[in-house]
Amino acid sequence: MILSLLACAISVPLSDVGGSANAPRGVNHQNTVADWLVDCNGGADFESIGEAIDAAEPGQTIDVRPCTYAENIDFGGKSLTLRSTGDSSDTVIEARGGSVVRVASGESDGTAMIGFTLSGGNASDGAAVYIDFASLSLQDVLITDNEGTYLVESVSGDLELDDVTFAGNSLRGGVLVYSDRGGLVAKDSTFACDNGSYIVYSGHGSAYIDDSSLSCSAGYAQYWEHTVGQVRRSVVDGTLLVESELDHYDDKMVVENSIVHGDVSANYGSLVVRNSVIDGRVTATNTYTSTVLEGNVFTGATCAITGALIVIADTADTADTAATLPVDPFTVRNNLFWDVTRPNCTGDTYVGIDANIAGDPLFADFDADDMHPGAGSPVIDAGPEDTGYADVDGSRNDIGVYGGHGSMDGGW
Repeated sequence: MILSLLACAISVPLSDVGGSANAPRGVNHQNTVADWLVDCNGGADFESIGEAIDAAEPGQTIDVRPCTYAENIDFGGKSLTLRSTGDSSDTVIEARGGSVVRVASGESDGTAMIGFTLSGGNASDGAAVYIDFASLSLQDVLITDNEGTYLVESVSGDLELDDVTFAGNSLRGGVLVYSDRGGLVAKDSTFACDNGSYIVYSGHGSAYIDDSSLSCSAGYAQYWEHTVGQVRRSVVDGTLLVESELDHYDDKMVVENSIVHGDVSANYGSLVVRNSVIDGRVTATNTYTSTVLEGNVFTGATCAITGALIVIADTADTADTAATLPVDPFTVRNNLFWDVTRPNCTGDTYVGIDANIAGDPLFADFDADDMHPGAGSPVIDAGPEDTGYADVDGSRNDIGVYGGHGSMDGGW
């Protein structure tokens, strides 16, 4: 069954995914004047955040002075801004089990929490944050010392994470951020799956990850199912997977200007990997369109690229049997293969064809994820020459994370 995407369209340059090339923009909550003040020590309008929410009108802003607030927060259907007047480390919401924060009564865009630590949650679903048919923006937030199967859960909602850190939680083998049938935007954030199996699960929606660090070496850093989206300017330790099924043609993962220590895979979904360093294997099976791999450095695997293309005789007839053909489903150009025995796992080498090369990229410090090319590096000016691929200084595209208009240290 084809399921509609309920979130805003996500796009990349060069028409990889239709729409604007810019990242989704969050609401600026910082410059509003507070309507209410909370201080657990007294001397303000309220001593608890819950009391302030009860008194507030939708659209109002509540300032919260640094303190430890022993309560669970429920926005109660009101689109409000909760804003700490101090540092997130000093303004702590410490729940006594359940979800620390609930936004589950139709709260609209503009609902936000800025400058808090969320801790003490203990629930199977949404231990730290639970969203249901609502929107929430978390900015400058530390999520720690919570326990559950899903730590942050968004169902048919829109979730924005901006400068959010996850650390020291217990996931019971579950998912750090679970987003189903909605939109997820994460920027400038740090994710550690601890003892979980997934950092981000995105299903039947859209996902956009930018300038973030994701560490889940024993599991999935990103598992996208029926999702379209991007991973940009990020460092990933773990597997990236986009998965769909027969009759779904639009589900796609685009990886740009990122470092991935792990495999990147697509099953029925589409895959674009550009100007990245892939320390692992790229696998695409049952894909409808050619997987695009350009301007990357491949290393860390004996063979780098494998897969098979699926062809459907009549895409309008879902009863047709799909046949897997022994053809190369990849567009592979202007890549560098470094210490890779077989660039193509299933056939002839890619090296020497379509401007693909082999050699040492002479990175400044690969082990420290410093992928700046040193003097004489073969990646310099070796990427695609097409219009739209130029580096930020206007020169020809460099292979790797500092090449192209979306360089890891700038661009877009």
